[in-house]
Amino acid sequence: APDLAPETYAARVASSCREFLDVIERALRSDADADDDADADDDARGIAGGGVYVGIAGIGMMYYKLALVQRAMQGDARGNDPKRAVFGRTTGAMLRAALTHCERGRKRFEVEEEARRRRHPRTTFLEGVAGCHALEAAVLTELGADDAARDRVRRLVGLEPAAAS
Repeated sequence: APDLAPETYAARVASSCREFLDVIERALRSDADADDDADADDDARGIAGGGVYVGIAGIGMMYYKLALVQRAMQGDARGNDPKRAVFGRTTGAMLRAALTHCERGRKRFEVEEEARRRRHPRTTFLEGVAGCHALEAAVLTELGADDAARDRVRRLVGLEPAAAS
């Protein structure tokens, strides 16, 4: 079918991703502009809690994965030429957005998990703070911030004593 030809399909996917990111960014901006209470906004939008697959940190994971896909499509290690931005944003911009959303999720999880840890100690790889540290380390590595990435890995490893054995 003509609509599944590689060029047509790639163009349609890229266009759909650009539209999807525009919708997400408008929603996040409008909620932030309407109310200074970001945590309440996250609750209202259903993006609070979870790990790096759902919630505000999940939005960070989405940006991270799209940045890697775009970088691979461009064949460019840096991927910061706006004229080659397949998804309408440079790879660097998507990586920075990934880090911003993941850090925001982690900060919220840290507060929630401290209370939960007292009642039921557990640490998992891709939930809450641990997942955010892992994702932040990956994003920071892609951004070339190796010292900061190593710091996130140290924080992740530091959670090990709290993990159920």
